[in-house]
Order: sequence, then C-alpha cells, then structure tokens
Amino acid sequence: LAMLALCCLVFAGVQSALTYLVPYLGEITRISGPTVVGVLFAFGVATTVGSAAGARFADAHAARALVGGTVGLTAVLVTMYLFGGHAVVAVLTIVGMGLFAMGMAPALQSRVMSLAGPGPALAASLPASTANAGDSVGALLGGVAISHAGLAAAVLAGAVVAATAVAVAIAASRLRPTAPAAEVIPPTTELIAA
Repeated sequence: LAMLALCCLVFAGVQSALTYLVPYLGEITRISGPTVVGVLFAFGVATTVGSAAGARFADAHAARALVGGTVGLTAVLVTMYLFGGHAVVAVLTIVGMGLFAMGMAPALQSRVMSLAGPGPALAASLPASTANAGDSVGALLGGVAISHAGLAAAVLAGAVVAATAVAVAIAASRLRPTAPAAEVIPPTTELIAA
C-alpha cells in the first residue's frame, strides 16, 4: 500500500501543475501561441526519455530511483514556482518534470510487483489505477489552489505534494519483498480418497 500511496502522490504532484500548464505559461511565463506547442512537445519527449532511463534505474535499484525521482520532482516544481516567470527556467523545469515523473513509473511498477508477495499479477494492475486517481486528485488540488491564490499556487501545491512523496519514498525504500506464500498441496492420500 505504501507504494500505491507513493504512486498517487507522484502523479498528484505532477498533475497539480500540469493540468494548468497552458494558462500558467501564458499568464506567468508570458509564452503563448506556437511556442506553447513546442513546450508541450518538449514535455512529451522528456516523458519518453524519462521512462526509458527510469527502466534502467529501476532494474539497478528501484527504491533508490524512487527517492531520487521524488527529490528531483520536488526540486523542479519548487524551481518552477520560484522562477517560472523566466521562460528558459520554466521550459527547463517542465522538461525536468517530464523526466522525473515518468522516470519513476518503471520503478513504481517494479516495486509494487516485487512487494506483492504471492499476488504480483493482480498487483501489476494497481499502479495505473492509482496514477489515474493521483491525476484526478492533483487536478483538484491545483484548481483549489488557483481559486485561493492564483495560477502559480497550482505549482506550489504540486511541490508540497511532491515533498510529501519524498518522505513516503524514503520510508518505503526500507520495505523488503516477502517470500511468496508456499502453495499448500494436500497429501497424496487425500487426493486418492477424493
């Protein structure tokens, strides 16, 4: 459950900012028109690169990849909140958000399955569902933040959620897989009697 909570927090932190990215770019960063398309394209490329790189880190040490990814995500969101008015910084943080967020996806999947004990097949379906829940929660948090403090507050809300994810990632890094439950096979005499 800790890994699913982490998954939800990661995606809530990202979506708090990402859901409102186009208005943020227009109002805070003063980027509009075709440049916004380029920024969104760069984000998309970063998610692809992040996912590929994240798979390598997940293979090497998934728990460390999650701690590093949550720290990186928090750092880029804080930087975006503080310096997002500068176009170059905003674009770099958006690319960083894509790299770190999707870079954690393979490690999240790997850790959920490795910690699932005898049910890795069922557990494999849970991270995607939890990520979708995180997307919804993040969009809601960003919207509430905007209604109280303006567009930049959505990024701050994402940073706060991501910082919470750091604590969960550190705590969850101590979890170790349990041995799968041994299949109970009835004695042969019971099979013959049946």
